[in-house]
Amino acid sequence: MGAICEICEHPVGEQAYVCAACAGGMLAALRAVHGDAHLHGLDTDLDIAIARQGTRLPDTGAKRTKTASQIITEDITLPQALAMGGVDPRASEAAQVLRGTLSTWCRVLIDEDGGHPPTGTLASMARWLGERTETIRHRAWAPECVDEVLAAVAQARRAVDRPPERVYAGECPQCSAPVYGVKGRDTADCRREGCDGIIEDPDARRADAAREAARLAPDREVTAVEAALVATAMGQRVTDRWIRRLDQMGRLAPVDPEAHPRRYRLGDVLAEMSPQSRAS
Repeated sequence: MGAICEICEHPVGEQAYVCAACAGGMLAALRAVHGDAHLHGLDTDLDIAIARQGTRLPDTGAKRTKTASQIITEDITLPQALAMGGVDPRASEAAQVLRGTLSTWCRVLIDEDGGHPPTGTLASMARWLGERTETIRHRAWAPECVDEVLAAVAQARRAVDRPPERVYAGECPQCSAPVYGVKGRDTADCRREGCDGIIEDPDARRADAAREAARLAPDREVTAVEAALVATAMGQRVTDRWIRRLDQMGRLAPVDPEAHPRRYRLGDVLAEMSPQSRAS
């Protein structure tokens, strides 16, 4: 083991092969697979894309309560479905790659640690691996695991054409309305009716605003999620899980240990993001 993350080459600060930020990126990707109470996961999106919702599948007597992928798997073969025009090959390939990737790393961890395997669904495997992210990043094969999971999830996103992530870009320079843009784009357009305001380089503007907020209000109390958003705007690959981990390790003191959710001084969180602190 070294003191450098084998993915991003930033200091790990502990006996691990992958830093908490990179492992957090994998965890976020796994969560995207199984979804949450507010948004269904990529597993459902792949089901819909595979069946090309709106394309009539043959009447096989299957109950319509089954998912599209279950109908294809149980009632007709994949080649038959492809020949009938009822399957999107790109989504089908992405689903197979994702399933193979998740099942492979589940087996690797079970072979080393034992335990009960998850069921064979994409959601159950993603949850199972996500719950063991901290264990995974301390294994020699962690960099390969993180890379493969991120690649498989990215392929699934492309296959289902899920809308790109939109992030706050700042206030419109013309009407002062909040503007949201696609992450990584060079500009963000105001969507207010009758306004044609444009924010240039929204990522840089958001980072500048976050730095200024941190400079002016280091004592501002923030939740782990809010602190992670500020860190992200400043170009740091930091997750709310990493911040809570610092709390558990005693490196970050909450303002009120009994409060829920816990809140932290923004200045304290940013101090922990310095290279010197993350290497300690």
